[in-house]
Amino acid sequence: MTVTLTFHGATAGTVTSSHYLLEAPGARIAVDAACSKGRRP
Repeated sequence: MTVTLTFHGATAGTVTSSHYLLEAPGARIAVDAACSKGRRP
């Protein structure tokens, strides 16, 4: 069985985000871990 974890990076702006895609035979799970930093001056 092959399981892969792919990192899709962060977004620009006021959110720091880590987005991952976990894939296995018969399953795909997306994980989005975001943390708001607030507005930039």
